[in-house]
Order: sequence, then C-alpha cells, then structure tokens
Amino acid sequence: MKGIRQIVVAMFAGVLAPAWAAADPVTINFDNPPCAVQPNGAAPSSCYLAEGLLLSAFSPHGVTQVFTIRTAADAVSPPNVATGFPSAVPGIGGPWPDLKGEFFVSTGNYGWTNFLSLNITGSQMGQDPWQVSIFGGDSSLSLLGSVMGQNNRLVTFASSGPTIHMFEVFTGVPTQGIDNVTFNAATTPEPASLILLVSGLGAAALRRRHAPVERLTRVSSRAV
Repeated sequence: MKGIRQIVVAMFAGVLAPAWAAADPVTINFDNPPCAVQPNGAAPSSCYLAEGLLLSAFSPHGVTQVFTIRTAADAVSPPNVATGFPSAVPGIGGPWPDLKGEFFVSTGNYGWTNFLSLNITGSQMGQDPWQVSIFGGDSSLSLLGSVMGQNNRLVTFASSGPTIHMFEVFTGVPTQGIDNVTFNAATTPEPASLILLVSGLGAAALRRRHAPVERLTRVSSRAV
C-alpha cells in the first residue's frame, strides 16, 4: 500500500532492534473468523484465542467481552477489519470505540512476544489522532511505546526479547479499525515467576482503572 510508513519502537536502551526472524509468525486478518459472529458484527473476545490473541472493545468506562468484525473498503486484506463498538449496542451497552489486545500461550497463561505489527484502517480527513500503545516488560506492565497518527498506516513494534504483553488502540473516528495483526508466537515465564507476573497484571489493571488518564489519554488534534 502506497504511503504506508513502518514505525519501529525500540524497547531497550533506546536502541532500535530488528524484529526476530521467528518461525511461523501469526497473522490475523479477520477474514473467515473461527468463531460465531452476530448479525451486528459482534464477535467474542476469545475468537482468536487459539492463535494467541484476546481482543476486546473498551472505553474509559470498562472492557467488554466482544469486539466487532465488519467489512471495510480500505481493509488491507479484504474484506474484514476489527473495530470496537462506536455506538451503544442493545444487550452490550457502549459506546466502546477502542480496542485492547492481550497475548496468551496455548496453555491459557499470559504470554509475551517480541514483535507486533498492525494496520490502522478507516482514517478520515481532519479526524482526531488515533493512538497505539504497547505494555509489558516486567510485572508492572510498563508503557513500552506509543505511536500516534491521523492516516491509515502500518505500525510496528519490535524488541530484542519477549517483552510485549498487551496493546491498546485508541480510535480517532468511529470508522477506525485494525487489520493484519501480526506477532511472533508468545512465550510465558517459568512457573516460579508466573505468580509474580500474574499478580502484577492484576495490580496494573487496577491502577489503570482508577487512573486511566495517567497512562493513556485520548489526544485531541490540537495537541499534534
């Protein structure tokens, strides 16, 4: 796609790190989903859990157990993209315009990866900026990197080790979505350290719930 700019965010010591050449990276293009999708496009968050990704629509008010799969004219891999719920949905509530992805391993434990890329779709002229942020590292789920933009774009994060556990996409317009989510297969820590990491995940989630503005704030176009 013309005009796509790849953005790499270094995770260690401010040094750019190339993506690992891992075997069989996972790519999710939201076509032919392996789960039941409702007539309104609602798909369960666990739709792609077998591939290692839990994807949910969310807002500052909370996280849902669903997201939307719908067709889009600017899908990178037509016909489908993933979006949140930009308006209230009967039985679900909302609006839930943003997306949150978490990585898991096949055993169901939390997972960490060293590479993530996704395409932003649905951008419109004059919109508020979208923002993609990733979290991971140690048990505190630190903010590892963040990218903002106003156009459709390929966004890539890479690190020298499996440090990325979660990403969040804050949309700029209701039509905003993502396509072709690609990541290297997630790994999980040794059992001895897993308890500490799970405890840290819960603490981090609690901190985000009570102080969402401190970590990720929707940025208006005036700030760009």
